[in-house]
Amino acid sequence: MSLSEIIKPRTWATCPVYRKGVTTPSGGTAEGKQPLGRSHNTDLAPAASLHYCEQNPEIYGAIGAFSGPRSGGLLILDVDAQLGVLKRKYPEDLNGVHIQSPKQNAAKYLFRLPEAEWAHVSDISLVASGEGWEALWGLMRCLPLRWGIHDPGGYNSHS
Repeated sequence: MSLSEIIKPRTWATCPVYRKGVTTPSGGTAEGKQPLGRSHNTDLAPAASLHYCEQNPEIYGAIGAFSGPRSGGLLILDVDAQLGVLKRKYPEDLNGVHIQSPKQNAAKYLFRLPEAEWAHVSDISLVASGEGWEALWGLMRCLPLRWGIHDPGGYNSHS
Protein backbone atom coordinates (compact mmCIF):
# COMPACT_ATOMS: atom_id res chain seq x y z
CA MET A 1 0.00 0.00 0.00
CA SER A 2 1.42 3.40 -0.96
CA LEU A 3 1.36 6.46 1.28
CA SER A 4 -1.11 8.12 -1.08
CA GLU A 5 -3.46 5.15 -0.55
CA ILE A 6 -3.05 5.44 3.24
CA ILE A 7 -3.85 9.15 3.41
CA LYS A 8 -6.43 9.64 0.63
CA PRO A 9 -9.49 8.47 2.58
CA ARG A 10 -8.41 10.14 5.83
CA THR A 11 -9.46 13.45 7.27
CA TRP A 12 -5.97 14.35 8.41
CA ALA A 13 -4.59 17.88 8.27
CA THR A 14 -1.72 17.43 5.85
CA CYS A 15 0.87 19.51 4.05
CA PRO A 16 3.14 19.28 1.05
CA VAL A 17 6.77 19.44 2.21
CA TYR A 18 9.45 21.33 0.29
CA ARG A 19 12.28 19.26 -1.17
CA LYS A 20 15.72 19.74 0.32
CA GLY A 21 17.56 22.57 -1.45
CA VAL A 22 14.45 24.27 -2.89
CA THR A 23 14.18 28.02 -2.38
CA THR A 24 11.07 28.72 -0.30
CA PRO A 25 8.76 31.72 -0.91
CA SER A 26 10.41 33.48 2.07
CA GLY A 27 13.79 33.22 0.31
CA GLY A 28 15.26 30.51 2.54
CA THR A 29 16.62 27.15 1.47
CA ALA A 30 14.49 24.17 2.43
CA GLU A 31 16.04 21.40 4.49
CA GLY A 32 13.47 18.83 3.36
CA LYS A 33 11.17 19.23 6.36
CA GLN A 34 9.45 22.60 5.83
CA PRO A 35 5.76 22.45 5.02
CA LEU A 36 3.92 24.79 2.72
CA GLY A 37 3.44 27.91 4.88
CA ARG A 38 -0.34 28.15 4.62
CA SER A 39 -0.72 24.63 6.04
CA HIS A 40 0.09 25.96 9.52
CA ASN A 41 -3.21 27.88 9.56
CA THR A 42 -5.30 25.97 7.03
CA ASP A 43 -6.16 22.29 7.27
CA LEU A 44 -5.26 20.91 3.86
CA ALA A 45 -7.03 17.67 3.00
CA PRO A 46 -4.77 14.81 1.94
CA ALA A 47 -6.02 15.14 -1.64
CA ALA A 48 -4.93 18.81 -1.71
CA SER A 49 -1.42 17.98 -0.48
CA LEU A 50 -1.18 15.14 -2.96
CA HIS A 51 -2.23 17.55 -5.73
CA TYR A 52 0.59 19.96 -4.80
CA CYS A 53 3.10 17.08 -4.98
CA GLU A 54 1.78 15.75 -8.28
CA GLN A 55 1.68 19.18 -9.92
CA ASN A 56 5.07 20.33 -8.61
CA PRO A 57 7.29 17.28 -7.99
CA GLU A 58 10.44 19.38 -8.37
CA ILE A 59 9.32 21.59 -5.44
CA TYR A 60 7.51 19.20 -3.09
CA GLY A 61 9.04 15.86 -2.21
CA ALA A 62 6.89 14.65 0.66
CA ILE A 63 3.50 14.80 2.26
CA GLY A 64 3.39 15.51 5.96
CA ALA A 65 0.68 15.24 8.58
CA PHE A 66 -0.11 17.23 11.69
CA SER A 67 -0.72 14.97 14.67
CA GLY A 68 -3.36 15.18 17.39
CA PRO A 69 -6.94 16.45 17.35
CA ARG A 70 -6.27 18.52 14.24
CA SER A 71 -6.02 15.23 12.33
CA GLY A 72 -8.82 13.36 14.05
CA GLY A 73 -6.67 11.76 16.75
CA LEU A 74 -3.60 10.83 14.70
CA LEU A 75 -0.69 9.78 16.92
CA ILE A 76 2.63 9.25 15.18
CA LEU A 77 5.24 7.00 16.74
CA ASP A 78 8.47 8.15 15.09
CA VAL A 79 11.15 5.48 15.53
CA ASP A 80 14.63 6.75 14.64
CA ALA A 81 16.68 3.89 16.08
CA GLN A 82 16.38 0.44 17.64
CA LEU A 83 13.31 -0.58 15.63
CA GLY A 84 14.15 -4.27 16.00
CA VAL A 85 14.36 -3.94 19.79
CA LEU A 86 10.99 -2.17 19.92
CA LYS A 87 9.34 -4.78 17.67
CA ARG A 88 10.49 -7.53 20.02
CA LYS A 89 9.36 -5.55 23.08
CA TYR A 90 5.93 -4.53 21.68
CA PRO A 91 5.13 -7.03 18.89
CA GLU A 92 1.34 -6.68 19.08
CA ASP A 93 1.47 -2.87 19.04
CA LEU A 94 3.86 -2.54 16.09
CA ASN A 95 2.07 -4.64 13.48
CA GLY A 96 -0.28 -1.98 12.10
CA VAL A 97 -0.05 0.80 9.55
CA HIS A 98 3.49 2.08 9.28
CA ILE A 99 5.89 3.69 6.88
CA GLN A 100 9.25 1.96 6.71
CA SER A 101 12.16 4.37 6.44
CA PRO A 102 15.03 3.81 4.02
CA LYS A 103 17.20 4.48 7.09
CA GLN A 104 18.03 1.26 8.90
CA ASN A 105 16.05 0.56 12.10
CA ALA A 106 13.62 3.44 11.53
CA ALA A 107 9.90 3.75 10.75
CA LYS A 108 6.83 5.83 11.48
CA TYR A 109 3.79 4.08 12.99
CA LEU A 110 0.37 5.67 12.64
CA PHE A 111 -2.32 5.25 15.28
CA ARG A 112 -5.78 6.78 15.61
CA LEU A 113 -6.71 7.43 19.22
CA PRO A 114 -10.32 7.54 20.42
CA GLU A 115 -11.47 11.06 21.29
CA ALA A 116 -12.03 10.04 24.92
CA GLU A 117 -8.25 9.52 25.24
CA TRP A 118 -7.10 12.81 23.71
CA ALA A 119 -6.90 14.71 27.01
CA HIS A 120 -4.58 12.03 28.42
CA VAL A 121 -2.00 12.10 25.61
CA SER A 122 1.10 14.25 25.18
CA ASP A 123 4.32 14.28 23.18
CA ILE A 124 7.23 12.16 24.33
CA SER A 125 10.60 13.31 23.06
CA LEU A 126 13.47 11.16 21.84
CA VAL A 127 15.44 12.08 24.95
CA ALA A 128 12.54 11.26 27.30
CA SER A 129 11.89 7.87 25.70
CA GLY A 130 15.52 6.83 25.92
CA GLU A 131 14.73 4.12 23.36
CA GLY A 132 15.20 5.84 19.99
CA TRP A 133 11.58 6.89 19.45
CA GLU A 134 9.27 9.84 20.03
CA ALA A 135 5.50 10.08 20.20
CA LEU A 136 4.10 13.04 18.29
CA TRP A 137 0.77 14.45 19.40
CA GLY A 138 -0.69 17.86 18.65
CA LEU A 139 2.49 19.44 17.40
CA MET A 140 2.19 22.58 15.33
CA ARG A 141 4.90 21.26 13.06
CA CYS A 142 4.19 18.95 10.18
CA LEU A 143 5.96 15.60 10.24
CA PRO A 144 7.01 14.52 6.74
CA LEU A 145 5.71 11.02 6.12
CA ARG A 146 7.37 10.89 2.70
CA TRP A 147 5.73 10.07 -0.55
CA GLY A 148 7.62 7.37 -2.37
CA ILE A 149 6.59 8.31 -5.90
CA HIS A 150 8.74 11.47 -6.00
CA ASP A 151 11.20 10.56 -3.24
CA PRO A 152 14.07 8.44 -4.60
CA GLY A 153 14.74 5.67 -2.13
CA GLY A 154 11.58 6.78 -0.33
CA TYR A 155 9.48 5.07 2.24
CA ASN A 156 7.63 1.80 1.87
CA SER A 157 4.15 1.84 3.35
CA HIS A 158 2.60 -1.14 5.07
CA SER A 159 -0.80 -1.80 6.53
